[in-house]
Amino acid sequence: MRKITMFSWACLLLVFGMAFYTWMGLPELEQYPVHWNADGVPDRYGSKGEVLFNLLIMPLTTAFTFAVFAFIPKIEPVQASVDANRRPYTYIWGLLMVLFVGISGLISYSYINVEAEPEISTLPISFIVIAMSAFFIFIGNIMGKFKRNFLVGIRTPWTLSSDLAWDKTHRLGGRMFVGAGLLSLVSAFITKPEIALMILVGFVLAIAIFSFVYSFLVWKNDPDKRT
Repeated sequence: MRKITMFSWACLLLVFGMAFYTWMGLPELEQYPVHWNADGVPDRYGSKGEVLFNLLIMPLTTAFTFAVFAFIPKIEPVQASVDANRRPYTYIWGLLMVLFVGISGLISYSYINVEAEPEISTLPISFIVIAMSAFFIFIGNIMGKFKRNFLVGIRTPWTLSSDLAWDKTHRLGGRMFVGAGLLSLVSAFITKPEIALMILVGFVLAIAIFSFVYSFLVWKNDPDKRT
């Protein structure tokens, strides 16, 4: 875990550094855009302090995620599963850190030329859809490698009490995540950004509901399930 921990520290310092660098470089204005609509037009303004709050959202999210992923192996009740899942676990951890750095950079970019160009393009929404789609594709490719544990993966009452339900649900869930990621990626280029985002969210909800039902059906027909 040492390498991923050091990598996470580097990402954390980077996102905080970008946030404070951007904030300190803001021009002196009476008010600043702090929220944009789907067309990239500012629809709410605030103080420089509120801009700092916006800039710190992703760094604080990165710090929280870092703490959670570093702490989870210490509280996993079945320690043998920590070693069994170490590679995919650190893979997901690292991907999240990269994703947060990208989003933080995009937020900072939105404020770099805020005086000359208060309006922004729909690039932020498109970037989020593309980044999350890529994330789903990567996650889907390793999801089937997760071994049963209590803290990471598709955790339902039935996957946690049946190895068969766990394995089948994660193999199918992995394929669904890859498919959803590919379709969402395509939608980011052929539809409006807000529609692509709705498609992405819809896929996530659909996969969550389907996985919940599917895990129960597999568990129900597993002769070795725990009851």
